[in-house]
Amino acid sequence: MWYYGKVLIIECVDLTREIKRIEQKYKENLHLKTKIYGGIKMKKKAAIVFGITENYEFALANVLIGMKKHCDKFWDDIIVFHDDLSIEKQQRLNKILPCQFRKLDFSKFQSKANSESVKAYSFLSMARFECFSMLADYEYIIWHDVDILIQSDFAELLHSADKTGFALTYDTNFCMEQNFWQLEKISYNLLKPLYNSGIMVLKDTLKHFDELTNYCYSQYNKYGETLRYLDQAILNIMIQDYNIEVGYISLEEYCCHPSRKAYPNAKIIHAYGSDKFWNSDERIIQFPEWKENNDIWQRYYCNEDKLDEAMDHQVCTVVYLNSKEKKYELAAFKSLLYQYANGEVHIIVE
Repeated sequence: MWYYGKVLIIECVDLTREIKRIEQKYKENLHLKTKIYGGIKMKKKAAIVFGITENYEFALANVLIGMKKHCDKFWDDIIVFHDDLSIEKQQRLNKILPCQFRKLDFSKFQSKANSESVKAYSFLSMARFECFSMLADYEYIIWHDVDILIQSDFAELLHSADKTGFALTYDTNFCMEQNFWQLEKISYNLLKPLYNSGIMVLKDTLKHFDELTNYCYSQYNKYGETLRYLDQAILNIMIQDYNIEVGYISLEEYCCHPSRKAYPNAKIIHAYGSDKFWNSDERIIQFPEWKENNDIWQRYYCNEDKLDEAMDHQVCTVVYLNSKEKKYELAAFKSLLYQYANGEVHIIVE
């Protein structure tokens, strides 16, 4: 019987090996702690991460307004990677919800990318590679593109990664070969299902997470112009190289395309493809809440005078509720609550 610190070891055949195991376990526990609390650094629970080019400020604003409307705060930080977002724009976005802004280090991209891919997705799409190293500071990380509409609270999305440490969406109608412009130099199983990178959930139980950010950049620099979907191709390669078991995120619930029948009940609508909420009449008609959010952004956050005026003057709205149309009236009522910074709603019922 031996004591090592406060650990009792009984009939251990290889004491040295057991001591090393205990030391490693202790180091792993320390690695999970990064926020100061009573002298011990404790890890934050969750961060939500986005990446935008300077001209996509309005799209991020819409997402933040949707989060503010529909979500009880379950995150510690919102982190935004950008190329050259002005301080003025950062300040406007911060008035919706507090964000941390980080300029992406473009020196990490040492290989030339296909011009069509860069035009369609930009280098900021690869900011999601940073999410892996951020697991040193957070228990959970959510990444989502910003061509989305938040329709309800999505806090449960965090738990998509509980079993595997890494969760994505995928569709069996697509396979991995579609990630590339050229296949000659790609020595991977290209017939495996294509994992989509538009939404990711990570948990700090993911093995080798401290290696994966550098791995992703190195693989981009290796394959460069052969990549069709810049970030997505690399993540699919990574899954095979590290033999990662991937948890499943429901497409219909958290990454629902507008063409899917389930869209009215989805928590997050993802308008991937060429038709976005801001350039398609069909999408504008189908999703009036996106335009409503955009109007709030334009009216109250893009004009300082109007914002100050809205804060200083109270608005009273009178609503008549007909019990036969509860579904639509509830939606209208919710809309009114968030259209005015300082207002009240009077309800008249039968």
